[in-house]
Amino acid sequence: MTYRIEKDFIGEFKVPSDAYYGVHTARALENFKLTDYHLTHRYLVKAFAKVKTAAAYANHRTGKISREICDAIVYASNQIIAGKYIEQFIIPGIQGGAGTSTNMNANEVIANIALEKLGYEKGRYDILSPIDHVNASQSTNDSYPTAIKIAIYELVNEVERNLKLLRRALEDKANEFKDIMKMGRTQLEDAVPIALGREFKVYAMAINRDVRRLHQVKELFLQVNMGGDAIGTGVSNHPDYRIAVIEELRKVTATPITACEDLVDGTQNLDVFPQLSSMLKICGLNLRKIANDLRLMNSGPTTSIHEIDLPAIQAGSSIMPKKVNPVGAEFIMQIAYKILGNDLIISECTVGEFELNAWEPLIADAMFESLTLLRDGLELFTNTVVKGITANKELCEEYFEHCPTAATELISIIGYDNVAQIIAKVNESGESYKKVAIERGFVNPGFFDKPIN
Repeated sequence: MTYRIEKDFIGEFKVPSDAYYGVHTARALENFKLTDYHLTHRYLVKAFAKVKTAAAYANHRTGKISREICDAIVYASNQIIAGKYIEQFIIPGIQGGAGTSTNMNANEVIANIALEKLGYEKGRYDILSPIDHVNASQSTNDSYPTAIKIAIYELVNEVERNLKLLRRALEDKANEFKDIMKMGRTQLEDAVPIALGREFKVYAMAINRDVRRLHQVKELFLQVNMGGDAIGTGVSNHPDYRIAVIEELRKVTATPITACEDLVDGTQNLDVFPQLSSMLKICGLNLRKIANDLRLMNSGPTTSIHEIDLPAIQAGSSIMPKKVNPVGAEFIMQIAYKILGNDLIISECTVGEFELNAWEPLIADAMFESLTLLRDGLELFTNTVVKGITANKELCEEYFEHCPTAATELISIIGYDNVAQIIAKVNESGESYKKVAIERGFVNPGFFDKPIN
């Protein structure tokens, strides 16, 4: 491998000749080497390119950089937005320096792509500099959180879309199973009858609340501290830059981005992240409940509940032939547990010191992991599990007919004591509570031809 020599204020450092990153990235890779750990999320990479595009346009508008330099930066950024050069972003999600390494990774890659576009070799920073040009009027402390928020907003949109698809699939099952009566259960014990479709309707309602919560909170991520510079005061910026860069961001992202009400507040306080994370946690709890209910209703098939069949998507045992496990439901439950763990990380890291939170890289890493897992997990759970659920109608109705507590629905008609007599007889004989009620003369023949409720 051949190298080029680049310099920073610490000294000289070897950088691979074919690398589009530079000395700051190379040092960071050495300092924060985490084998096989998450690299910078690709949505964050593309969001950074959008931030750098907007900054270039704003800097040209305010006379900070020339048209030629601006166009070269925009060209390079657009290449990254299109999905090229992603492999050049090599910094782990966890890093020291509050995100500076990731910001410099973006600055250097964009600079070197732009240099080649202008006909120069990589590393000719006297012509186009990662710091003086690509990072002009910026600090990591405004460009990094802005890019994070843009990326999160895009990911939340995808999660919201997949939640809606799950909601629709659950609603379809609710309609399909609306006439199948089964026994409800409280504390895992027999309770009173309920339609299988009603249970699925309730699952859909829980997911609908998740949709509404995410839709509301995602709008907060369109408020950014871009233009605030190091601590929000914009100390080194042109007076017109703050307004210009927000205007350009709106164009580049095609979203109604606005500046934080107070850029100092927006720089040091990150409470919007645990707010979103708590919504994801609630969603994870709902998914865990739904998936576990499905596991229990599927259990057996010969020695347990077995009111529904989950799709057989893979062999369940390396030793027991024909065993099929509820792997799809278990998959989404484990994603839920991971989201719960990440929520704790995000909550603990949200408290910074004075004018900056140094733990934002870990917040971002955990947030991107939760959102990506949830997005992909929802799609798989919907398509491979929920859509393929079938009901064991005969078994549901058999449980319903012969469960003593099902007679509870007669209390308002014949009274508590008479229902108690029916239940005692059913426990003794195993007969249908309906048959016993008719035989004892509590109700007339034909009473059960239509639903009581």
